[in-house]
Amino acid sequence: MPTALVTGVSRGLGTHICRSLKAAGYRVLGAGLASSPGHDALDDYQVVDLRKPVAADLFASEDIDVLVNNAGVYLDDPRRGYGDVLSLSIDDLRDTFEVNLFGAAQLVLRYAPRMIARSSGRIVCVSSGMGRLQDADGASFAYR
Repeated sequence: MPTALVTGVSRGLGTHICRSLKAAGYRVLGAGLASSPGHDALDDYQVVDLRKPVAADLFASEDIDVLVNNAGVYLDDPRRGYGDVLSLSIDDLRDTFEVNLFGAAQLVLRYAPRMIARSSGRIVCVSSGMGRLQDADGASFAYR
């Protein structure tokens, strides 16, 4: 049975991805901040804060066939009162990069070599339209 690891599994798209992978016959592993993922589409779940280095033993014995980097934060959302780039806090910028960039990168660097060695595997990094440079309008600088 192939195995998938999905981050950001406790709501929205992450929950849907887990259910879809489960229905397609995958063993689904999840990682996220919630103490419990809130659904039953996971075979195993670990609490992981992607702002910090991921523990060396995170699913270390698993052969991951599919890695879905879905976890992300949107801390400088204008709908929550953020203005332009000059109102951005360095802490929010740092946390956004730690989760959205470095958190995803550390998982790719951990699991990709084993996929390459097996000549099999897929890595999916979920993003949004706001990540497109041509759509940059000055708002949500950290997220973009």
